[in-house]
Formats: sequence, structure tokens, C-alpha cells
Amino acid sequence: MAPALIPVAEAQARLFALGAPMPIEIVPLAAGAVVATVVAHAFLGEKIDYDLRVGESRLSAVRYNAGDVMPDGTDVGLRFAEDALALLPGAKS
Repeated sequence: MAPALIPVAEAQARLFALGAPMPIEIVPLAAGAVVATVVAHAFLGEKIDYDLRVGESRLSAVRYNAGDVMPDGTDVGLRFAEDALALLPGAKS
């Protein structure tokens, strides 16, 4: 059975998502994707490391054999490999 999803607004608590940068896919802006802004990037041969901002949060993501670089300041979409992320409870708001 899949775990029940509780919207953060109803949970009245902060939740932290924990995962490696690889389960985050950077995609063009599209419906259903989380919107992020590229803060910085580094080309490292076969991969590009991205520092991203989502609201007030910062994330890291990696694109392998990604083709074109997403320039700093670009708004992008994010998709997450949900089975590779863990949610941790934070302090109640």
C-alpha cells in the first residue's frame, strides 16, 4: 500500500526532503513541474552540476550527457524520483 500524502498546509509542520542530486530531473518549464531558478552551474565533463533555488530553498541537481547548458538565471522545471526521496519532519510552525 502506498503511503498517504498529507498536504504541508494541513500538516502544519515543516517537512524536509532528503535525497541525492541524481533523483532530480531538470526539465523545461511544464505543467506539473516544480519551478526553480538556476543560481549557478559547473560543467564537469560528462555532467553538469546545478545549484537551484526553489522559493527560499536551495537544491543541487546533476545532469549527465545533458546537451545544452541551462544558463544562470533561467527558470526550469524539476521532477523528482519520489522513491529516491525521504521526507523528514521539522519543527511545527
